[in-house]
Amino acid sequence: MTEKLNQLKDSLEKLVALDPQELVRTDYLGASFDFGEYVPLFELVLRLFRELHAADLSTLPDSQIEQLQDATNRIAGDFGKIKAFEPKDVSSPADQRDHLAQTLKGTHEAVFQTVSWAVAYASSRSVDLRRVQREAKALVAEIDVLKMDTVSQLQEFQQNATAIVNNIREAAGEVGVGQRASQFRDQAEQYATAKKTWLRASVGVAALAIALAAGNVGYLLSKLAETEISAGRAIELAVAKVLLFSVLYYALVWVVRTYRAASHNEVVNRHRENALRTFETFVAAATDEQTKQAVLLRATECVFGHQTSGFSEPGRDDSTSARLLEIVRGVRPGIEER
Repeated sequence: MTEKLNQLKDSLEKLVALDPQELVRTDYLGASFDFGEYVPLFELVLRLFRELHAADLSTLPDSQIEQLQDATNRIAGDFGKIKAFEPKDVSSPADQRDHLAQTLKGTHEAVFQTVSWAVAYASSRSVDLRRVQREAKALVAEIDVLKMDTVSQLQEFQQNATAIVNNIREAAGEVGVGQRASQFRDQAEQYATAKKTWLRASVGVAALAIALAAGNVGYLLSKLAETEISAGRAIELAVAKVLLFSVLYYALVWVVRTYRAASHNEVVNRHRENALRTFETFVAAATDEQTKQAVLLRATECVFGHQTSGFSEPGRDDSTSARLLEIVRGVRPGIEER
């Protein structure tokens, strides 16, 4: 380290040791002539020279050090005049105070380029470009790892979200199937109640017919033993009784048939309820899409397919068997391809 650089360091140490608040001197100068309003200027000037004091100036040539020494001495001289200011020595203390502050400001502007250049040069030398490059590469590598982790997490979140959506859809489907099954259950219960009513009606009509028939037979037997009945009278009674018992017979047949229809409709709705309740089980157990489609078609046919009401004449309907055969034919090629 050269002698000129040592002198510059000593001068800078003295300059940066100044406290801007001590330069105000309110206790001595009073509020009218102190330097309180110029404290921001003092701090600005001293901040620049503190940066110069902290910089590594060992590589600067002597000529540049001499310029920095001159700038330091000029600023130190302006601060010395401010520190030595005496209001009693001048006719206009306020103007002299402002003149000293403006002189310091002008000196700072004059030496700023020289000092700031030296500070910038020293700062650039203190930066290790290779270290910065290594840190930049490490940062890029960390960003790549973070990006991969983020992509992996996003993919995992997407899979979880898809699974959740599928579960929600399945749950919604199960709830929907359960609601539809409850409708068929309600219908089955209504038919079960009606079935009991028609069963009682059937028993009542049958009992009435038996009672009338037994009473009529007893009445005829008692009359035949007492008097003789003419042929015309006998025909008249026979026709009347035939009409009466025909009506009773028709009423009995009707109520029995209605009872059978209610029982049939109850069984049909129970069957549909069971089909809907077990539908999800069969679909979950299916191993391929064709089997699932077959189960879906069969369940749909069970629910929406035509069923005899119990009032129509019994007959044979081969459409169901034909459709089932088509389903089996559609499923069989998929099995053979395996």
